[in-house]
Amino acid sequence: MKISARMGASIAFLLMMAMVAWLGVGERAWARPGQPAQTVPTPTPSRTPAPPPTATDTPQPLPPTNTPQPPAPTHTRTRGSDNGDTPAPAATETPAPPTATPLPEPPTPSPAAPTSAVANFVAEVIADPPWAIPGRPVILTLTLRNVSDRDLADLKARADLPSAIRIQEATSQSGVVTAQGQVISVNFPALAVGASASVTVKGTIAPDAPAGRVLDVIWAIVDDQGATQSVGIVLPLPPAELPPTGQR
Repeated sequence: MKISARMGASIAFLLMMAMVAWLGVGERAWARPGQPAQTVPTPTPSRTPAPPPTATDTPQPLPPTNTPQPPAPTHTRTRGSDNGDTPAPAATETPAPPTATPLPEPPTPSPAAPTSAVANFVAEVIADPPWAIPGRPVILTLTLRNVSDRDLADLKARADLPSAIRIQEATSQSGVVTAQGQVISVNFPALAVGASASVTVKGTIAPDAPAGRVLDVIWAIVDDQGATQSVGIVLPLPPAELPPTGQR
């Protein structure tokens, strides 16, 4: 009868287990014959050194900064009515306000001369017709009216007419008229409150008056207190003819 190698190994393992069961398991199993029981040696675990700590990027706390602290208040002790010490606040000095630099005084304006806005009269000029036609007549009339609360005296009016107006006559029912060339002067001796006075100038527009121009008629009036006023009118001449621009 042949026994295979695997079967032989199994028989040997069974015999070994039977021997262990016969001899016993425990401290006696390790004792030699004639010696007391021995303690089963227990393997001592070896100490494995711990790995060194690994440096991590842990932010370290910042050192405290030296923040200046406000000074402690100083208490002045005063004696009160109850014989107790009452702390009084320390006196503080209030800075004086800056001294303002005085500004230079503005110059005092000199009194202005009277203007037409404060005149004691109103003036008006009209033309008939209100334009200038070469070779045609024109009539110019100046009218003054007293708007003050008193009678006016010695009113004077003066006009320097354009040379294109050929003066024929200048008349007034309440004043004295003087004509010298193109200058007309009128003196009104008196003008009662609310009354009016006028002067009329008749003339003819010169036949050769340049077309496309205007004629300015301006009167200047002064009252007995020096108040002045100017009034005028513009007489347009016919438009000028444009030169031919060519033929087609």
